[in-house]
Amino acid sequence: MKKTLILAGAALLALAACNRPATRFTVTGSVHDTLATMPGSLVYLIGSDGPIDSTSVNKGAFQFKGAIDPTTQLVAILHFPERDSYDDRFLVSFVPDTEHISIDLDYPATVTGSPLTDAIMEYREAVLNLYYEHETDIGSLSMNGDTEAADSIYRAQLRKIDDLSRETYLANT
Repeated sequence: MKKTLILAGAALLALAACNRPATRFTVTGSVHDTLATMPGSLVYLIGSDGPIDSTSVNKGAFQFKGAIDPTTQLVAILHFPERDSYDDRFLVSFVPDTEHISIDLDYPATVTGSPLTDAIMEYREAVLNLYYEHETDIGSLSMNGDTEAADSIYRAQLRKIDDLSRETYLANT
């Protein structure tokens, strides 16, 4: 009986010692622009259904917490009085896929600590590079009336983008 209790206790300790996957993220952010210190300035955390949370900037820092969800994308944005709606200097999107994420909202805004956000940024850059790779050639061919050759190059670009999309998806499922 004593041996059974010791084994049961050891099993419970082993279970308690197991690392559980994190279910919450913490965003630690910074912004040092003087607009962040204006009265009424707030940093908003925005999801697909609208604002989730807001906080003021204290000594250049702010923080958000939430549930880890690698299937969603969130936005952190500094909103200050009289902000132009087209002003995107203090805005960054990220995937809350890990426990600790750092955001710097000073221009250009950056995110570190989120592998899926890194993958999305790399994907966007690669798609833009593929898109602009032959833009001049396609334009010249079209202007000179050779739409068949322009269409051929364009279709090849689309195939490359499709392949990149597939590879990126499979690498991040």
